[in-house]
Amino acid sequence: MARVELVLAAHPDADPDNVRHTLILLEQPPLERLQRSLIRGRAAALRRK
Repeated sequence: MARVELVLAAHPDADPDNVRHTLILLEQPPLERLQRSLIRGRAAALRRK
């Protein structure tokens, strides 16, 4: 959470959940990052419908 707060301090308009998710993804291998991003993107697209 401390890293999320640091990012939000520099970018106050950023969505805290997206910042947290991005920081988590940066710790994962690239292929796993891509898979998780695609899942999240599909879920977001379904919520917009």
